[in-house]
Amino acid sequence: MGSGQRTRCCSRLPGHGRLRETVQVNRVIILVRLDYEGDDLQDDLHKINAVHNRIEKAINGKIEGPYFPQSGTVLYIFHVDKYERLNEAGRIFYSEISKLKLPFVPNTYEVAVTPEEFFG
Repeated sequence: MGSGQRTRCCSRLPGHGRLRETVQVNRVIILVRLDYEGDDLQDDLHKINAVHNRIEKAINGKIEGPYFPQSGTVLYIFHVDKYERLNEAGRIFYSEISKLKLPFVPNTYEVAVTPEEFFG
């Protein structure tokens, strides 16, 4: 498969097994939740925003946030143009957080797709 392509299963048709088709993935959305365990949230958000600027330039993507869905939790939404960028963004993000010793602890991440990619 070429870059940005994924295979998905289609529903069964009478007399046929599952069909597979290749679809073009144009945009991937990653929801990243981090727990905050520090004392100066504003200063740490300023530092993590600088990390996000570097990521956006490196992967040609966009990062939204921070959002605060729960007390002590920070949510960011990464928009990348290729599925492969997911790993690249994650490597930069987590290595920079570790290097700067920022008190954000990874909680969960979810990969989302657009309705067109899911439903066809």
